[in-house]
Amino acid sequence: MSMSHVLILLSLLALQPEEPPGFVEAGHKVAVRNCGECHALDNGSVSRMPEAPRFEDLHTLIPVARLGEALDKGWYAEMPHMNVFALGSDERAELTAYVLSLQPKAPPPPARKSRKGRKAD
Repeated sequence: MSMSHVLILLSLLALQPEEPPGFVEAGHKVAVRNCGECHALDNGSVSRMPEAPRFEDLHTLIPVARLGEALDKGWYAEMPHMNVFALGSDERAELTAYVLSLQPKAPPPPARKSRKGRKAD
C-alpha cells in the first residue's frame, strides 16, 4: 500500500465518530448516578472521598479504554471503599466515553521545517 493510500485511509478514519452521538452526555449521567458520591466527575473538581481518584486522573491508574473491562472483572476487590454496582454494556461504553472526554488531549505535532530551515505550509 502506498503512502498516499495510507494517508487517505487515516483521513477517512478520522472523520468517523469515536462513539455514537450522546454517549458522552449519557456517560456523565451514569457517572452522576453511580460514582458522584465519592469521585470528582468534572475536570477541576475535587473528590468528596480523598482516596477516590478524580475521573480526569483515571488514565494514570488504568488505560481508560479498558474501564468497562476493569469494572466487569471486579475492580471493586482492589478498592474496598468502592460501592458495588452493575452496569449494562451500553452504560459501560457510555461511562468510558465520558471518562475519555475528560482526558488530556495530545498536543499537536510540531510544525515541520523545510530543508532550508523555514516552516513548511
